[in-house]
Amino acid sequence: MTAVETLHAPTGDQVHLPCDVTPALPDDRMGLVIWYKQGHETPIYTLDTREGVTSHWSDATLGMRASFKSDSRPAVLVLTKLRPEDSGQYRCRVDFIKSPTKNTRLNLTVLIPPERLIILNHEGNEIRGKVVGPYDEGTEVNLTCIAVGGRPTARVSWWKAHALLANSEARATVSFTLQRSDFGTDITCQAVTDPLISPVSENISIDVNCKYVVK
Repeated sequence: MTAVETLHAPTGDQVHLPCDVTPALPDDRMGLVIWYKQGHETPIYTLDTREGVTSHWSDATLGMRASFKSDSRPAVLVLTKLRPEDSGQYRCRVDFIKSPTKNTRLNLTVLIPPERLIILNHEGNEIRGKVVGPYDEGTEVNLTCIAVGGRPTARVSWWKAHALLANSEARATVSFTLQRSDFGTDITCQAVTDPLISPVSENISIDVNCKYVVK
């Protein structure tokens, strides 16, 4: 069995879905190309060359977003302005004039960034501003960052300057004891679903009540 290719592309971008249109017999050519998507009872796209005139058709879900390039190698169905619902399993069926029918299968995942980040304090309450505290110097602070939504599940990390503090899937918790040098320091929660799309981030500034130092 031929392996099923997996493709990834960001929401709003475009993707090229490959299809094998090479006939098994010499002096042959493709006659009909039919694209199916799992969950749809009828084809989503067709290209018909059997009468010597090329005819394209796409269903309402694709509309003008779909086009087939038979002269590229491999031939591809180009989908533009990708939507989350474009994710799924596709099958390209090619009927030739003389050669046996060919099928190409693939999976498409449309990448979605997280909708937003939620930052919680040690009591589980959401921090809505850009400043956390004030805390007394020497206090242990616990902050949790949660990525809401996104596909695939986001990788969440905490950063202080360029230092990685914590890194986990879907949510990450950071704990540290406040020092005088932490006053006004920004720490950043960052979430990314895939390297192909930009991460989502939130900065939090720490307000510290510094101990009085007797000189």
